Amino acid sequence: MRHWRCKVCGHIFKGTESPEKCPHCSAPQEMFHAITDENEHAYIKTGHKVAHTDKIEIHPFFGNFEHLAPYIYTIPAGEKLQIHNHSLEGLFYVVQGCVKFLIGKYEFYAEPGDAVQAKKDVAHSIKNCGNEPAIVLVVKGSSQL
Repeated sequence: MRHWRCKVCGHIFKGTESPEKCPHCSAPQEMFHAITDENEHAYIKTGHKVAHTDKIEIHPFFGNFEHLAPYIYTIPAGEKLQIHNHSLEGLFYVVQGCVKFLIGKYEFYAEPGDAVQAKKDVAHSIKNCGNEPAIVLVVKGSSQL
C-alpha cells in the first residue's frame, strides 16, 4: 500500500493507486503524487484545508505524524461541536473568526491569534460565536513526548 498526496489541498490517500479524484477538494487524479521519504515535504497552506460548506468539517492537516494529530476545523457561523473529551492533550489555535470554548467549567472567547489548551480527558466544546466561518487549527498529542 502506498501513500499519495494531493498537490492541491495536501490530502493524503492510502491505496495501491491514487484516487480518480481527491475526496477532499475533488482535484483530478493527475494532481496526486506518491509520497516517499525523499520527496515528503512539511508545508501545506492553511487555506488548502479550509472547507467552504454550511456544516462543520474537520480535516487532518498532515496525515503522517506518529505522536501528533493536527487538524483544521471549519465551523460555520452559529455552529457548535458538542461537549466531548479525548485521551490526548489538545491545543486549539484560532486562525479566523470568534470562537467560544468551554473547557471543563471555564469559558474562553478567542479570536485570531489566540491559543487555548485542553488537557486529556477534560470535557470541552467549541462554538463559533461570530457571523463568519471560524477556522481553528487543532493539534492533539501526548504530553509525554
